[in-house]
Amino acid sequence: MEAESVEVVEAPKPKTYLKVSLSNAELPKVDYCCFLFDLRIGLSIWLIIEAIIWTFLFVAALYHEIVYASAFDLFDFSDETKGWYHYLLLGDESIESDHKIRTYTILFNFMLMLIFLSYLIFCLVLLIGINMRKTCFFLPYFTLDIIFSLIAFIGCFVGLILSYNHLFRMSFIFLLIKTYVEICTVSMFLKIRREKSKASSTSDTSGTIYQDNQATAV
Repeated sequence: MEAESVEVVEAPKPKTYLKVSLSNAELPKVDYCCFLFDLRIGLSIWLIIEAIIWTFLFVAALYHEIVYASAFDLFDFSDETKGWYHYLLLGDESIESDHKIRTYTILFNFMLMLIFLSYLIFCLVLLIGINMRKTCFFLPYFTLDIIFSLIAFIGCFVGLILSYNHLFRMSFIFLLIKTYVEICTVSMFLKIRREKSKASSTSDTSGTIYQDNQATAV
C-alpha cells in the first residue's frame, strides 16, 4: 500500500507597506506607493508629475536667466527679483542692487537651471528603466537624489541655526518627499532584480532538466 503524498501549500505572504530590519542590515522597502497604488504604477505616476514640475522650473529658470542677463540697469534687475520665482528660491530676502550681486545671481540661477534639467532627464530615464525593467537606469536618479538629499539635510540645520525659516521649510519638504520616493525607488529596484534573478534561476533549472531528460532518452 503506497503512502499518500501530501502537498503542502504555503499561505500567501502579506503585502509589505514598510519594512526596516536593522539586525540584517536590510534596506527599507514597500510594496505599495502611497499605500494605494501598485509600486510600478504609483512610482511611474509620481515620476510623470515630478518631470512636469522640473520642466516648469527649468523653463522658469531659463526665462529668468535671460531676463537677469538682459537687465544691465540695476533698477531693472532689482524689479525682476521681486516675483514669485524669487520668493520660491529665497523667500522674503531682498537682493541688493549691485553689479557683483547681479553676477552671482546669474551664476546661481544658471546652476539651478542645470539641476532642474538634470532632474528632468533622470526622471525620464528612470521612468523608462521601470517600464523596461532595466536596473542600470536607476543609478543616475539614485545618485542625484542622494546628493541633494544630503544638501537638503544640511540646509535644514543651517536654516534652523540661522533662523532662516524659508530655507528650513523648503529643505525639510524636499527631504521629506525625497526620502519616501527614494524608499519606493529602492523597493522597485530590488523587486526588478529579484524577478530577474528568479527568472534566471528558473531558466537554468529548466535547461538542466531538459539535458537530464535527453541523456536519459539516449
